[in-house]
Amino acid sequence: MVKVGQKVMNIGWVAFVLMAVSAVIAGFTGNATIWTLFGVLFVVSVGLILIGIFMMVFLGESKGVKNGILVMGELISIEQTDQLVNYQPMCKLTLQFTTKDGQQVTGSDIRVIQMVDLAQYQPGIELPVRYNPKKPQNIMIDVNADSNSFTKAVEQFTGITEQVKNGPLVAGKVISVRPTDTSISGTKMYEVSIQFITEDGQKITGTAKQAIQDDSLPQLQQPDMVFPLRYDPNNPQNIMIEQNADPKEVRKAADKYFVAMGLKTQTEVNIRENGTHTTGVILASKPTGNIVNGMSEMELTVCVTRPNNGGQYDVTTIKNVTQSALSSTAPGNIVQVYYMPGDEQNIYLGYTS
Repeated sequence: MVKVGQKVMNIGWVAFVLMAVSAVIAGFTGNATIWTLFGVLFVVSVGLILIGIFMMVFLGESKGVKNGILVMGELISIEQTDQLVNYQPMCKLTLQFTTKDGQQVTGSDIRVIQMVDLAQYQPGIELPVRYNPKKPQNIMIDVNADSNSFTKAVEQFTGITEQVKNGPLVAGKVISVRPTDTSISGTKMYEVSIQFITEDGQKITGTAKQAIQDDSLPQLQQPDMVFPLRYDPNNPQNIMIEQNADPKEVRKAADKYFVAMGLKTQTEVNIRENGTHTTGVILASKPTGNIVNGMSEMELTVCVTRPNNGGQYDVTTIKNVTQSALSSTAPGNIVQVYYMPGDEQNIYLGYTS
């Protein structure tokens, strides 16, 4: 229907040119017959152009796709046609998407785009697309998709299924952050690889495909950063970074990861959860030369201040310290300290979390 509409519109433009020519001739000759021809050509040209636009824009969207399946598609190309509607360009947008049954399809949609919005339609962006299940190459860009449908389409595109969303909450270490060539609603998509340990003790590396705001990217790229995530128990490589979990649950998940990786002991976790919270000052710091799971083993001497004017005491302890926290172990630095009243020599240092 779109191609037919284009042909009808082209015939209308030919009639429009003939109308202009007849107007010039009639103006010079004053011939009444030519003026009549001018009037006929005017009606025909305007009528054909409007019919062509209607067929391309409105009937083009009724190709069994208005109620079709909504997915996310990647814009491959955008071409301006030679047609204008209310002085706004009519464009052909070609998108590539994956159907629900896994078929990769390329289709095109013709639509009017405001001049001020043209810059947003760059190849690589993701747009909500409806397709005809019987003829998936017949598509329409659904800019008015409701929020629930849009969310489902994004989830399908990113691989975040219900099994992932409702999966176990764990924590893991970011291995790499790779930008993709796509974005959703102006936010760039990244592939974030995270190493984590499942509830049954498997060490897994999964990849989350998520839209990440520019101001959140530096945090993901920091060395040794640990983030909460959910995974599909039946397919643990399928993960998502969890951004809305309860902070207490996130801390529990992080503690499990640290203990499983040998970065903390369960005793340290218990001290932080149940011990007395205070501060201390690093008096001395010396590396032992050992590296434990990428962390430097340090011999630290700390002057701990008991709360409520309870005095001070010194303690020397061995701690595994991340590369990003090494600067915090320099003498003179203040650190968070937790200790059990009956066992003051066994302490937990807050920066190791």
